[in-house]
Amino acid sequence: MHLLNSDSPTAINAASQTPRFIRRSEVQKLTGLGASSIYQLQREGDFPQSVQLSERRVAWIESEVVAWINKRIANRIAANDEVIPAQGAE
Repeated sequence: MHLLNSDSPTAINAASQTPRFIRRSEVQKLTGLGASSIYQLQREGDFPQSVQLSERRVAWIESEVVAWINKRIANRIAANDEVIPAQGAE
């Protein structure tokens, strides 16, 4: 699953069509976020919610995390498209 055009070099695709759980360490590697940032963004509703796997284990759905990453990339691209060039820049 991806939000950006597949021709875009910044688009990240999920490895498979089958939903896959990923643990926090992999979420951190994919996003570059630390554990506390992930949980803070979850509390604020700005990051995919984890899924309780057992009493002491949680994971995230890979495609939701990838979609979150792609949305951030798309927002940055859109913001850059709206930037007014600095004075003297042509």
